[in-house]
Amino acid sequence: MSVSRCRHATSLAYHHLGNYERAIESFSTIVHVLEGELSGERFGMPSRPSVQSRARLIISLADVGEFTEARRLADETTRMADAFNEVFGQALAYTAVGELSLARGQFPGAVAALERSLVHCESVPLFFPSTVACLGYVRALTGNISDALPLLEQGAASGLHQAGVRAFAVARVRLGEGYLLAGRMDDATHAAHEALASSRERKLRGTEAWTLRLLGEIASRRESLDIESAEQHYRRGLALAAELHMRPLVAHCHLGLGKLYRCTSKRQEAQAHLGTATTLYREMDMGSWLDQAEVELRALV
Repeated sequence: MSVSRCRHATSLAYHHLGNYERAIESFSTIVHVLEGELSGERFGMPSRPSVQSRARLIISLADVGEFTEARRLADETTRMADAFNEVFGQALAYTAVGELSLARGQFPGAVAALERSLVHCESVPLFFPSTVACLGYVRALTGNISDALPLLEQGAASGLHQAGVRAFAVARVRLGEGYLLAGRMDDATHAAHEALASSRERKLRGTEAWTLRLLGEIASRRESLDIESAEQHYRRGLALAAELHMRPLVAHCHLGLGKLYRCTSKRQEAQAHLGTATTLYREMDMGSWLDQAEVELRALV
């Protein structure tokens, strides 16, 4: 029992710290061990670790763009969680599917999974902050800002003790994204700096990379374009994402740089970054994100 708890906690720590390779390896080992009859054992944990480890593995795989394996696991994990009829496992499993769908740019699927998770979160408040923040972010990305901001603010309002260290920082990144899309630049900047401070203090390197990209987005969309700041933040985010093998985020940073250079008439640089983003999005089959990059590329013609 103690070994199972310790292995799960170690795997989760790898993920929080941005060591996705070790997280994937460690969660995969748990999944492999807890097959067959052992899949139904709790080992003294609040939810079956066979379901928890699969859900966490889905999120880790999504972070590095291993979507084929994550999609296969998603179907398996939700079937297991529903078969066990355990709200803790169902809440986490459907949140993981929502995160995966968001990462792939499949927004309707993300909304459906996250809304289903929120039903279970009524009994498992532990996952409410991250789930509601993710749903709010999807709503914002699809243009439904009026519905998005209350959800994002609910997620960000949760205290560190309630949300957990990574969820606390991620909720603030997503709140910043929502404020940015709403045109509330000062609020977006404040949320981003809160997320950056929290990420660096707790060595959440993956979340730090996302926050650097957000700061690049903010600088590039201000009324008085701050080219130097935008470029600097995008490139720092890109370097960290590349180091951590976060291929979807690498693509997002290239897209941001390409849009920035297109706006500043640096055609050659814009084409290079947009071309890289488009290639990465296509290789990972990232739906709506690919559409955005292709629109930007066509605008160069």
